[in-house]
Amino acid sequence: MAKGPRRDVLKERRWREIISGLACSGLSVRAWCLQQGVSEASYYAWKRELARRDEEAGEASPRFVEVVVGDARSSTDLMTMGEPLRIHFEDVRVEVPPSRPHHEFDPRPL
Repeated sequence: MAKGPRRDVLKERRWREIISGLACSGLSVRAWCLQQGVSEASYYAWKRELARRDEEAGEASPRFVEVVVGDARSSTDLMTMGEPLRIHFEDVRVEVPPSRPHHEFDPRPL
């Protein structure tokens, strides 16, 4: 027998996309919510709810996630083009300077 109310999978997926999209947008929460047509209160309520659900399911936020950069070009192609790789997530900003071709890249200093 199922416990509690049934979850709306599409609504949950939409909110996960909205919340994760903020990190890539470079916008403030307020500006992002305005652009997405949602209230800040709903954003924060869903952020808490999804964190609670993930914790309940044993799916705490991952420490490492795969990042896909660009469109058809590989991330190593972009790294050798002279532009730094910029990662923005909430209040954290990381910039990785362009490096040598990937076959010469040594991740140990990172």
